[in-house]
Amino acid sequence: MPVLAAYIDTQNVSILLYISHEEYYLYNFPYVYSNDVFSASYSESTFYQAVFDYFCKQHKLKLSDCDVVISGFLEPPRLDFNLKYYISLFDLIRRVNGYFPILVNNYSIFTQQGFYCWDAVKGALSSEEMMDSEEVNFYSNTELYPQLVATDLSTQSDIDRNILGLLGSAHLRIPDNQPLIFGGSRFTQINMVPELDYMMILNLIQQEGVFDIRIDRNNSAILFALLNLYDSNINMEPTPELEGTVISTFTGLECMVKSEVGTSQVVQLDKNRIFVLPVGLNERPAIMLKSPNIDTLEKRVSGGRMGIIFDTRENKGRQIDDFRVFNSGIKSFSNALGI
Repeated sequence: MPVLAAYIDTQNVSILLYISHEEYYLYNFPYVYSNDVFSASYSESTFYQAVFDYFCKQHKLKLSDCDVVISGFLEPPRLDFNLKYYISLFDLIRRVNGYFPILVNNYSIFTQQGFYCWDAVKGALSSEEMMDSEEVNFYSNTELYPQLVATDLSTQSDIDRNILGLLGSAHLRIPDNQPLIFGGSRFTQINMVPELDYMMILNLIQQEGVFDIRIDRNNSAILFALLNLYDSNINMEPTPELEGTVISTFTGLECMVKSEVGTSQVVQLDKNRIFVLPVGLNERPAIMLKSPNIDTLEKRVSGGRMGIIFDTRENKGRQIDDFRVFNSGIKSFSNALGI
């Protein structure tokens, strides 16, 4: 029987329609239920039933033909149509295997090892030092219209700064032996300034090392974990897009990069630099990394969409105050993306 798995986040809904191992579909629906906006016309159950039924109809199915299983941030809504399975995000994120998931939305950062969250609107209204009037207005509007997305670099940078501020003096503990997968509404909603996605990733990687990074544009890691938990015989694996490799240090570095066809180049960077070295999407170049705080490291890394991203900033984990470094990073990402 087909299965429709859904993850309801703070700004959008990610949907997996599973028919077989060979046939399945991933979608993002860019709205969630807002009581203030929709309650005069729809109940929460009616809204989500209509959303799910719409995607089923794209494949000549009825919602009643499917087993419906859902999760949500932080708990799924209690819907009054026929559902087979509910599970909280707290329980579900621990079931993601093979990747280290980092889920981010406008109000939280969530990993398998920690959860950082705040009430953005109440915080904004009580702290003039934390936000300016445009930020207060944006967050207030998202209470009514959760699907809103910042349309300019300045506003999105301010939002990202507030998200990173949730960590306070804490640091994300990130394993160095698993690919990092970045999801949640911050990465699944269409960002008008895609370069900031990569700035956000660099600020979330707060330790030295070499990291394989992926952006999960459909929250596939969460959806496949939900599907596999419901039916252990399915055993599907997520397919997030490979973005490349981050080489993160607190000091300057020297790195030799040798391609699979034998060509090589040396990257030398001082402290407090961001630099992107383009590498073919499917290439696996060898690197030899030298940095004062890291033993000489030799390994093969992934190319991906971006290539190899070098970050030698001394202070990580917050929005960049040095506009020279910030602008240099934005330019490097723009060039890599062909913008």
